[in-house]
Amino acid sequence: MYDAFLNLFSANEYKIKHGNKGFVQKEWIDFTERELGFPLPESYKWWVQEFEYFKVHYEYIKTIAPPEFRDEADSDILYSYKRDVENGFLENELTILEADDGDYLYYFLVESGIKDNEYRVCCRDYVSEDNDFYADNFLKFLEMKIHEM
Repeated sequence: MYDAFLNLFSANEYKIKHGNKGFVQKEWIDFTERELGFPLPESYKWWVQEFEYFKVHYEYIKTIAPPEFRDEADSDILYSYKRDVENGFLENELTILEADDGDYLYYFLVESGIKDNEYRVCCRDYVSEDNDFYADNFLKFLEMKIHEM
């Protein structure tokens, strides 16, 4: 299932800053899903265990931080979700990438009943005040970001 993505990654690895395979533990993923109250996409769980993180241009795709840092790590997907909910964002949106300048962010549109929880990815542009569909799923999002580099 992930062979095509791994081939794309291999061809572009020189321009992708990423972490270490096996760094993110399954227990951290399980905890995150329990705290969120909904499952993460299967492709996201695979990716976070395979790569830990990706740096896209100047921003990092949200990952799952070690337990001792998850309550303060801007890069942690659960920390970001809790912050977003406190700030009034919809609870069915899960931020996966946000611009350092605050102009835009990408998020999962969390919906139930989707095979393998492969939520659609949308982009919120704060400058134009647009919310647009971006990708059918997380792997497609990653592929598109790699092609943009």
